[in-house]
Amino acid sequence: MNMASEQKDIVETSIRRPASASEDCDATNNEESANMAQTKRVEMAVCGGCKIEKPATMAYYSKTQLVKGGYRTANRGKENMMLRRQAKERKDEEVDVVDNQPSDYGGGDKGYKGAMMCKKCQTEKQSQQTRAAMDVPVSKRTCTNCGLVAESRNSLYEHLEDCLKDDGFVRGSSENENKNVVTVGEENSMEPAVTFSKTLRNDVSMPMLGFGTFRVKGEECVVSCETAYRAGYRLFDTAAMYRNQAEIAKALHFDDSIAEERHADLPCRDEIFITSKIPPGRQGNDEAYNCILEELALLQIDTLDLALIHWPGVQKLTSDNVLNAHHRFESWKGLNRLYREQKVRAIGVSNYTPDHLRELISRCQEDEGEEYPLEIPHVNQVECHPRMTQTELRDVCTEHGIVLQAYSSLGSSDPACQATLLNHPTVRSIAADHDIDSATVLIWWALQHDIPVIPKSVNPEHIRSNAQAVRLFQDDFTNKAFCLSEQDMNDLDSLNDNTHLCW
Repeated sequence: MNMASEQKDIVETSIRRPASASEDCDATNNEESANMAQTKRVEMAVCGGCKIEKPATMAYYSKTQLVKGGYRTANRGKENMMLRRQAKERKDEEVDVVDNQPSDYGGGDKGYKGAMMCKKCQTEKQSQQTRAAMDVPVSKRTCTNCGLVAESRNSLYEHLEDCLKDDGFVRGSSENENKNVVTVGEENSMEPAVTFSKTLRNDVSMPMLGFGTFRVKGEECVVSCETAYRAGYRLFDTAAMYRNQAEIAKALHFDDSIAEERHADLPCRDEIFITSKIPPGRQGNDEAYNCILEELALLQIDTLDLALIHWPGVQKLTSDNVLNAHHRFESWKGLNRLYREQKVRAIGVSNYTPDHLRELISRCQEDEGEEYPLEIPHVNQVECHPRMTQTELRDVCTEHGIVLQAYSSLGSSDPACQATLLNHPTVRSIAADHDIDSATVLIWWALQHDIPVIPKSVNPEHIRSNAQAVRLFQDDFTNKAFCLSEQDMNDLDSLNDNTHLCW
């Protein structure tokens, strides 16, 4: 910044000093207070809400904003200058600061979000957020168990606890699950591997059952993955954003050296299928490439079975920003480099809509500047269940030989979301007809649509029950029969209202 622009941002202003300890910068100077006024050099900051330039003082902005934004409060002497110097030292170099004014992502420490906003605008923004939080669609605050429409999501949570308990059918209650649950083995027993799999377009075999690890960390992740392996799972799904790669490596004993010295019930690398994903903050050719190399190091493996682009958007860019398309295509080039170098066995995307897929496929087919032809995705991992059937997306994937893999096939860990799926009257009715639990119905629905699933659970009984559900389906499928009738499938398909239960 040159001297001229710096002087432009620093103005001479008069500050009236009333008898009270707080500054009253909003009051206008008059003849009576003129003698009390003193000229100070005060920096100006444009409020990100009302867009009005105001003195960067505590009368207009909070102390946190002033310090993190790198401004000094008026007439606070050496203490204030020290705070300003510290703020400059902490300032994120990646944040754009134009004419000493923080950008939309703030001008201070990492993690500080939001533009400089005066106290009045902050109060209004908080009020708007509160009103928005209360303005929840009726469909997301309706109890599907009894039909009650709650005033808010919080009210729904309070209602669900009593409603579902009184009804006597909630997965997780041992008293009721023994009645409608798939029989599974003992807690520490070693079950046979679930061999039901699907062949990708490049002849790589991917299990139809996987273990999701979203929001599972620490020792809980180690124990859950060990339980899943013993229950028969052979696909483990993680992502750079999950930060649990070390725990998965520990659970699967990838750090053990020689296969001959391994215990009989420890997994061999060849029988395990590992998926990981590039986060929105690592989009780009080199960034995507390096991100997967880091994942390999954290997982202590040489080759990743499936690498995905986690999200079609880029961190800090709005969804309508044209740069998203450029960056995600560059990321796709990075995955193709890894695929050619055999560092990954298959590549794909996640959360891509039909339009995203068509755009990517078109660019892969039209890009003649590449030294090697670009692969189109082998897999698209998306949320899919009876309330989000993804019919159009499944058709696009089938047309181009892309396998659609479902996450959140049982709903989510949110109690309200579980109530809209696991405890939906239609799902429960079908479960009662087959003398199984609701989770098994939802898994069978996906498998009958030829959709691989990666249900997540940290409950050992649920982990084993989900694996057994796939085994039962595989047995019937081998005998050219289906677990659910055509009427069952139609009833479940009719629940579709394109509702996201995960995000």
